Amino acid sequence: MVKKIKLNKKIIISIALIIMIIFILTNNVFATFNPNDPKWNPNAYVKKGNFTAKAGVILGWIQFFGMLISVIVLAFIGLKYMLSSVEEKAEYKKTMIPYVVGCFMLMAISVIIEIIENIAKI
Repeated sequence: MVKKIKLNKKIIISIALIIMIIFILTNNVFATFNPNDPKWNPNAYVKKGNFTAKAGVILGWIQFFGMLISVIVLAFIGLKYMLSSVEEKAEYKKTMIPYVVGCFMLMAISVIIEIIENIAKI
């Protein structure tokens, strides 16, 4: 009977955690914003070089998906860590090291590429 209560408690905590994450990550914005309006974006009509424009778009997508995937994986690893036993926690600490190194590399590489793009604009 005690195991059933613990299992139900873990399921309820997991569902509550997922609902809290959904509420934290979602927001409503009721604003009208035109990014091509020079009032809001003074660089809207500045023509960029073909390479610089494409590199900026690709860099933006790499940063977006990289951060999205790293946050999702971090939440998954953290949830597994919280619900694991003592022996499994030691194993998850070993799996977190390559994850942290990978996240650092993703952020560092995207920042270095952005610096190169800014230098190329000059």
